[in-house]
Amino acid sequence: MSRLINAFEQIFDNGEPLVEGLLDFFVSGSSSVRKKTYADAAETIENSNPVVLGGDGVVPNVFGTGTYNVILRTSAGAQLRSRDPVGGDAGLAFGADWISSILYNATDQVR
Repeated sequence: MSRLINAFEQIFDNGEPLVEGLLDFFVSGSSSVRKKTYADAAETIENSNPVVLGGDGVVPNVFGTGTYNVILRTSAGAQLRSRDPVGGDAGLAFGADWISSILYNATDQVR
């Protein structure tokens, strides 16, 4: 089991929090075969799929095993972006381009 999305990750759309956005989790390489995620590291509390973001665009706890295809959608279902693969190791988290444990300087570029 591993955390698939950084803790306290907030997702934005056009500079505004993505209120009640949706994260669809599928088997890596697929956009039709759903894959379970969990709200706890022990994988005992199953999340809904799609996972619904909070009213502030913050992602709840999302844990899982293996790799996933993750599709981000608006609350109306319009696809905003996707990432495949996600998971499997710490370098493949959904927000892995920005590492929360590193102190960045104003001149750093994160790609």
